[in-house]
Amino acid sequence: MWYDRHALSVLTLLRERFQVKAFLETGTHHGIGTLVWDRLFPEVHTCDINAEFLETARRKLAAVRNVNIHALTSPLFLAAMRESWGQRTDIPIIYPDAHWYTYWPLLDELEALKGWSRCIIIIHDFKVEGMGYDSYGGRDLDLALVREPLTRVNPNFHLYTNSRELSSPLTKQEWHKMFGLEDDPEVRAALEHAWESEAALYRGTLYAVPEDLGNAIPLEMVACPEKPSALADGVVTDVV
Repeated sequence: MWYDRHALSVLTLLRERFQVKAFLETGTHHGIGTLVWDRLFPEVHTCDINAEFLETARRKLAAVRNVNIHALTSPLFLAAMRESWGQRTDIPIIYPDAHWYTYWPLLDELEALKGWSRCIIIIHDFKVEGMGYDSYGGRDLDLALVREPLTRVNPNFHLYTNSRELSSPLTKQEWHKMFGLEDDPEVRAALEHAWESEAALYRGTLYAVPEDLGNAIPLEMVACPEKPSALADGVVTDVV
């Protein structure tokens, strides 16, 4: 997601529409995406449990002041963030992206978010026609897998995806022009991997947002609640 022009534009539009201040990421890995989120949001929290990844990310993010790295499992991290949110009324963007091992934490991550209705959830590597997606143990990352867990977070979520037509991957040269890091070995390897195949370059993404976006943001609606919702006076309420 961090190397796609459309995805970065959508993040900016969501930030402005919902006045998002904080971006919560699971799966820090080498901190490349985290560096991008830091350019877009004044507050970034990220977590990982791999000691080698954490060491690399801390080195890469040493000069960044707005990023908080947490050495926690992703469900524990999200539960802790939800608990610590307290009286804050701002809406965070939550990006559950911890994967690659035999344990796929996504459903546990969504369970940890249950009832946190004032948030936006973005799920990368989602099954969208013509795009690459994740599958673990024969289970595709699709709407059938996540719709009910997302409903437990917020029954009024409106669900959107990107599309192959909307996607606009940045070339390696364009990415470096925007973010630098030309000499960073992890960045070079990640961009090389992204450009190895169409399935790696074009990845599906699901957006769960607490209101109807209309035509304000270029995304494809895939599901909406039976009763539309609206953000009014800081509270999600049904429209009657």
